Amino acid sequence: GGPGPPGYHGGNTAGGVPPLGNYGDRYAPSGPGLGGGGGSGLVTPLSPRNYYELHMRAMDEMPALEEFLLGLCRASDGDGPGGGPSLGSGELYEAVQYTPRVVPRVYLQICVGAVSIRAGDRTAVSVMDELGTAARMVQCPVRGLFLRHYLLMALRDKLPDGPGDDGGGTAGEAA
Repeated sequence: GGPGPPGYHGGNTAGGVPPLGNYGDRYAPSGPGLGGGGGSGLVTPLSPRNYYELHMRAMDEMPALEEFLLGLCRASDGDGPGGGPSLGSGELYEAVQYTPRVVPRVYLQICVGAVSIRAGDRTAVSVMDELGTAARMVQCPVRGLFLRHYLLMALRDKLPDGPGDDGGGTAGEAA
């Protein structure tokens, strides 16, 4: 041990175990002759092809996570199976905010946003507006592209078709 989650060694990488959350963006010197990633200050450890493969694996698993989280929300309403922990979609969304890395946090926000629409806790337009803003905050073009793809795939069947739909607005307003 020590303070922090299991596997966290307070920044000490002795023993070959890196600190928790050290698998995303890595800061590198940028500028002429410093070996930075095109002056952006970040080095992406995955090539676009490898990131595509990772994204497709995540896309295969995210519906199962969405169903699990929806089950937790329904259990809190008394509709789901008893005996397990139950949370509202608002509590799930708040818990996701503690994810330390930005890109995984936005993926989880999208998943929980889809759950909150399906649970009837929020309108599709309000969720899409908030998640669209969050997705625009990702600066890496490769990660942003795949993140926005997941956003569209996760919410494609939940957005309203017209003003009379129960989504609280039109798909054009959400976009």
